Amino acid sequence: MKKAWYIIYYHNISWEENPIIIGLRSVIPPDIFREHIYYLRKYFRIVNVPEGLNLLKENNVKEPLLSIWFDDGYTGVREYAFPILKEYEMKGAVSINSRFILRQEMFWRYKLSLLSYLTDMVSLVGRLEKFGYKEGNNIGKFVLDNFSEGIYRIIDEFYKKNTDDIIRREAFSIFDTMGGLELLKEDGWTMVNHSSSHCPLTENYGIDKIQEDFDKCEKDINKYLGMETEFFVIPFGGARLRNTGSEYILKKMKKNNKTIVLTEKTANKYWNKQEGFIFRIGVPYIRGKKLINYLSKMPIYNK
Repeated sequence: MKKAWYIIYYHNISWEENPIIIGLRSVIPPDIFREHIYYLRKYFRIVNVPEGLNLLKENNVKEPLLSIWFDDGYTGVREYAFPILKEYEMKGAVSINSRFILRQEMFWRYKLSLLSYLTDMVSLVGRLEKFGYKEGNNIGKFVLDNFSEGIYRIIDEFYKKNTDDIIRREAFSIFDTMGGLELLKEDGWTMVNHSSSHCPLTENYGIDKIQEDFDKCEKDINKYLGMETEFFVIPFGGARLRNTGSEYILKKMKKNNKTIVLTEKTANKYWNKQEGFIFRIGVPYIRGKKLINYLSKMPIYNK
């Protein structure tokens, strides 16, 4: 394995894959996760995220290092991943979308997932056609690529029309609470700002909203967890950010004195103070040995 800092991220760790998330391939069963940890510990020195960042900034990454991250704040992470990592004295990082955790708003992608399970989607598709949707296109991809306030409102209206209060309230159970996240924080896990709404803020839609959205999440984290975060995780944000406003966004956000976290199949070796970002690698649904092989092929961000 190359001498670099590998940051891998998961979403949910759970035995359950319910209709809210079934179409998004974001759940890893606990037995597969445990197998991942078994093999990762053989090939890497495990470090928590702040330790890894310090070593990177000091140009002191002299061996294969690895940190583990979880996006969006799922209940399954505390219920299943937390006890497995605790056995090995490992600490994770959790990206928080505060509107989900506080039960103020359901993730728009999960609204679509649940609606595709409950309805034939014909009415929704018809309303999206005026925004350029063509029959046969993947709805989720279309919404992500063309996100707007108008599309967001249509999805929300369709969601409320086709679900009742009980279904909507129960849907939030996939997300942890601030109380649950406090338990992880007290155990030494790293809490991270992932924006309040998880909208595609690096699209044209989000250029003027990104600062407000992250500020809102930061205030919620400060209020309920009593802390300031060190990292901003960009929703849907890879090294190839999605539009020409991306450089402007990153430059603007660096003024917050936060480390910007991007999603890319790249390990970290060199800290560029001017850019101020680090890369994470998404974990596919594969067995432990294959995960090691997968990570061994990752390129390294270097000078």
